[in-house]
Amino acid sequence: MQALNAQYDRDVAGREELDEESKRPLLKQIREMKAELRDERKQRAITATTRSELRGGLQGLEQEVEMANKVKEDAVKQYKKLAAQIEDCQREVEKARIALEEMAAAVKDNDKRVKNLETEPSMSLKLQNQRLVIERQDKETRDKPWELEGHNRAPSKATIATLESKIVKVEEQLDQEAKRTCGAGSYQWQDGRNAAKLTLQGRPSPVSRSSSGLF
Repeated sequence: MQALNAQYDRDVAGREELDEESKRPLLKQIREMKAELRDERKQRAITATTRSELRGGLQGLEQEVEMANKVKEDAVKQYKKLAAQIEDCQREVEKARIALEEMAAAVKDNDKRVKNLETEPSMSLKLQNQRLVIERQDKETRDKPWELEGHNRAPSKATIATLESKIVKVEEQLDQEAKRTCGAGSYQWQDGRNAAKLTLQGRPSPVSRSSSGLF
């Protein structure tokens, strides 16, 4: 009986030992699987963190891209605005250039007119003197006594007609001079014309009396 119990105990111990030996690989696999599971969980956590960081970075990049697009749009608008301003400035510069050219031409024309006007007073004075000479000749012709009035009436009329024609020509020249000088000396020209009319009518003119000292 004791021998059987001992044998039974030995068998049980042997089986337990076999079970322990068979369990050891399984336990090792379990430990390894648990370690892999922990590693997998850690990797997943890292992946989730990385994914979250990537999402945050992507959102930041999207915001930066959106901001860059806005800056680009603003830059394009500013460029168009500046281009329009440059075109306006170019047009203003062109207008100013044309105005300067016109002013230069006007100044040149005015200088030419001034030079012409500088020579006109002497011409006008010359015509005035010529008119006075003709008026004096006409007056002397009218006042000269004729011995044979009937015989010399025709030559006297012809002489007077010639003098009147000369006076008309001189008056026309004076008229042209007065127009070119834009009305300057028109008062003297009118006095001269009135004096010529008075002389032809046989009355001494105030101009002739005041100018007689010149001759």
